[in-house]
Amino acid sequence: MADGLSPMAQLQNRWYNGFVEGVGADRSMAQLVQGAAPLAPTDTDLWARLDTIPPESLTFNVKLVPRTRFFDEYSKVAMAMEWPESLFEKHIGMETRRRWEEYLRSLDPRPANEALADFFLNWAMSEAPETAEIGSSDLRQMAQFEQLKAPLLEYISTQSAPTFSGRYEDLAFVLENSAGGSFEVRSAATSADVSDTWAGGRNTSFDGLWRGAEPQSDISELFARSNVVIRVRLQRFAIWSSTPSAWYNSALLNIAYSNRQSPPWPSSGHPTWYDAFGAHGTMRWLLGSLMVADGVNVVVSSDAKFSASAQKAIVERQERGLWPLCLPSGESVTNSATFDAPAGMRAMTDIAVNRPEIVGLNVLDVGRYLGH
Repeated sequence: MADGLSPMAQLQNRWYNGFVEGVGADRSMAQLVQGAAPLAPTDTDLWARLDTIPPESLTFNVKLVPRTRFFDEYSKVAMAMEWPESLFEKHIGMETRRRWEEYLRSLDPRPANEALADFFLNWAMSEAPETAEIGSSDLRQMAQFEQLKAPLLEYISTQSAPTFSGRYEDLAFVLENSAGGSFEVRSAATSADVSDTWAGGRNTSFDGLWRGAEPQSDISELFARSNVVIRVRLQRFAIWSSTPSAWYNSALLNIAYSNRQSPPWPSSGHPTWYDAFGAHGTMRWLLGSLMVADGVNVVVSSDAKFSASAQKAIVERQERGLWPLCLPSGESVTNSATFDAPAGMRAMTDIAVNRPEIVGLNVLDVGRYLGH
C-alpha cells in the first residue's frame, strides 16, 4: 500500500501504474528508466545499455544508482565454477593418481583433456577398477567446465567490450515498423499501490521535480501534492530483446544457479552462491528486454501554486531534465516549464525522432531468466 510514503514517492508510483497501463507492460517485470540519455546510433551504445544489471526497484535512475555490468558479474561467477583436481585425487587415491600420470606420460601424443575421461575409464578397468567410474566422472566434469569457460577466457584475453545479439540498425528497423500511441495519467484518478509488482512495491532512487532535485524538497512535495496530469505521446514503441554473444553460456550460469554446494562453487572465498543469487545477490535480477520509444513527447500539468522564487528555481534548473523522464536538455532533448497566474505549471520534455529512448526495462529474476 502507499500509506506512509512521501508525496513524491506516491506520485512516482502513480506514474509507474499509469505508464504500465498506457504501454501495456507487465507488472511482473516492468521497470521505469529515469535519466538515461537517448541512444546514440551505434552498436557500442546499445550493447552498453544491455550490459547492465537493473536494481531491485520499480524505477532505475541511472544517475543515482551506480551501474553494475552483467559481463563483470557473470565473469566472476563463471570463473569460480570448477571441479577441482584435488577432488579427483581424493576419489582415486594418491597412488592410483601417480600410476595414472605415469601412464599418461607414456602416451604420444597425450590425449586432449576432453578425452581423458574415456582413457581413464579404459585404463582403470584393469589397473584400478574400484576407481574407474568415479575417476572418469571427475575428469568428465573437469573437462566440461574447461570447455564451458573457454569462450569467456578467450573474450577476456581480447579486452573487448561485451557484444550482444542484434545491432542498432536492427533496432532502428523494428522501431520504423512499430506503432506508437498516447496515454494520459491523472494523479487524482490513479492508484499509488504497487505492492503487486515484481519488486513488491520497492521504488527507490528517483528524482524530484527536476534531475537531481530531492524528492522531499519543498518544491517537489508541493508539486507532488497537486493535481498532476501527464500526457504522453510516443510515435513508435517496441520491446527489444537481445542475448549476450559467444562469451556467455547459459548452461554454465544454470549450473551455478542450480547448485549451491562445493563443487562447483569453491569451498572457500568469494563469490559464493549467496553473493550471486541470494536475497541481495548481484545477479538476483537480470535484464530481460528493453522498452524503447522513438519520437517522445511528455507534457506534465500541475495546479500547484508556485511562488515567484520557486518558479525561478524551476526555470533555472529545467535544462537538467524535468520529471518524470529527467533527461538533460541537449541536441535531441528539449525541456521547458511555463507558469500560469494565479496557479499552474506546464512542463514539457520532447525527444527528437530517430533518437530512441529507453523508457523502461523488463526485469526477470535469475530463475525466470534461465527458464526455470
